[in-house]
Amino acid sequence: MKYNFYGYRDIQQEEPAAYCSICQGEIYQCDECYLISGEQVCERCVADFEKENRYSIYGYELYDYFNTYGGLDDIE
Repeated sequence: MKYNFYGYRDIQQEEPAAYCSICQGEIYQCDECYLISGEQVCERCVADFEKENRYSIYGYELYDYFNTYGGLDDIE
């Protein structure tokens, strides 16, 4: 892990925690992403999907919220 001059962590120097199934973008630790139909999807692609389809991803389509802090959290 590399640090900048002020001692803060440089997230771009770390390995990604996951990759988006739609755009192949990098998902870093502490980023939000979603598990939709078994595929990891980044927050940007979820927002684009919601705009195109004019409804929010919710309920049966969104099975789990993928928590990059360390695992999956069930949606209740």
